[in-house]
Formats: sequence, C-alpha cells, structure tokens
Amino acid sequence: MVVAIVNRIVAEDEEVFDRIIERFKNRARLVDRMPGFMGIELFVNRERREVLVITRWRSREDMERWLESAEFRMAHRGGGSRASSEGIVYEVIEV
Repeated sequence: MVVAIVNRIVAEDEEVFDRIIERFKNRARLVDRMPGFMGIELFVNRERREVLVITRWRSREDMERWLESAEFRMAHRGGGSRASSEGIVYEVIEV
C-alpha cells in the first residue's frame, strides 16, 4: 500500500517563508536514497506563507524507517522555530 506524508508548514513572515523554500531547493537529497521512497512535491501559497510538502512511500514501514533514521535527523536539523508544522499520513488510492 502506497502512503503519503503531507506536511503543512506555515511561516511567521516572508523572510522565514523564503528561507523554507530555499532549504528545499538546496536539500541534501538524503531521502531520495531511502528504500521505498517514491517522490517529493512542494505546493506553495505565498499569500498564506504556507508550504505543503508531500512525500510518497511504497509502504508505511519504509516511511517509518525514514522517520527513525539518522538521515532524517540530519535533513531536519537547523530548521528554526519561526514556522509551525504538522504532518499527516494518508493512504494513497489510485483512481
């Protein structure tokens, strides 16, 4: 079963918003090498200073291995606290 994590990030101000976008553009791509990783997409709403990050995984177990990995911790260090973030896991159903 394919799953997706939808992470909603809302920045406090325009400067933080721009920094979030730049971090994703210049990411280390550690997740790209993880078993079961299928892709990442960013959806950006400048008026709301909101970013939706969607990652897709072949299985929930693959996703959980990423979330528990040293690579995950490395990829997410130094993110700062001037943005709120919430992640939700969804089952992907093809239509």
